[in-house]
Amino acid sequence: MAHDVFISHSDHDKLTAQAVCAKLEGIGVRCWIAPRDVPAGSNWVESIVDAIGESRIMVVLLSGSANESPYVGRELSNAVDEGLIIIPFRIEDVPLSKSLAWLVRSIHWLDALTPPLEGHLQELARVVTAILQSDTPNATAAGQVGMPPVYESPARRRIKPIALVMLGALVVAALAFLVFKPSKHVTSPTPDSSPSAKYIENRNSFIGALPWLNWILYEPTGYDPYQSIEASDSNIRKDLQVLRQHGFDGLITASSRGTLGRVPRIAHEEGFHMVIVGVWEINDRDEVDNALKAAPYAEASRTPFGSEPQGRRQSSRRAERPTRASPTSPH
Repeated sequence: MAHDVFISHSDHDKLTAQAVCAKLEGIGVRCWIAPRDVPAGSNWVESIVDAIGESRIMVVLLSGSANESPYVGRELSNAVDEGLIIIPFRIEDVPLSKSLAWLVRSIHWLDALTPPLEGHLQELARVVTAILQSDTPNATAAGQVGMPPVYESPARRRIKPIALVMLGALVVAALAFLVFKPSKHVTSPTPDSSPSAKYIENRNSFIGALPWLNWILYEPTGYDPYQSIEASDSNIRKDLQVLRQHGFDGLITASSRGTLGRVPRIAHEEGFHMVIVGVWEINDRDEVDNALKAAPYAEASRTPFGSEPQGRRQSSRRAERPTRASPTSPH
């Protein structure tokens, strides 16, 4: 399926890339980001090449780590050849490598150097939305939001279908797979109209509280289930502290396997208001047990809660285990 935006980033900038992805998908822009969207068992390079060819826009994160990443340069070069609209998103004030500088030499940059990140993400979202909604060259779309033109490759511009995934539809779909667990503490309504106050007022209702939080789908830095690499508690905690600094207070996990089962507890300790716990493999007894143990720290849990068919994403180390019926079987 075609995507609107391909997000190019180095592994070191993974958290910022996830924040970009969450912001764009939150307004209905379909994004492709590695490693989330690389199908299990597929060729990594071929998956990236195919994804670039099926996208209309590339958002590339520019940083010192991007300078050193061989993948960012290749992805950017491929995007130029494919005729994608390119939006450089500079997150670190460092000189670009010669190869990156050459590829973006005539492209207007969006700077995200000063905190908070949320303001820069909103500007990026406005530019992307204007481009996707415009049937005219992207210079016009960028001008509609008061930005200098964003560069488009001289290669033939290919018009692709725009697959809009509205946040409301995502919430409704998620609720169909969730078991609501009410909060034990109910705060009296307050006349304060801020998002935080609205959350407190509605937190005894899962549906009522959802719109007042900034959500992000989280996968820890350094975690690689295909290589049997677990995430440490310290890395998870550092990740979540960064996400809280960027204003995220709602967390979604797509798996409870291994150390991921400890994410809800750490998120609770770091001040996240709500956590939705996912189980990728409904027949993985250990993963289901981990999800059940995390229940005191999660407002909702359901098995499975993933974006791929059951059994598609499996770690190579996972052995066959006896199965048991899930307490919240979808069938």
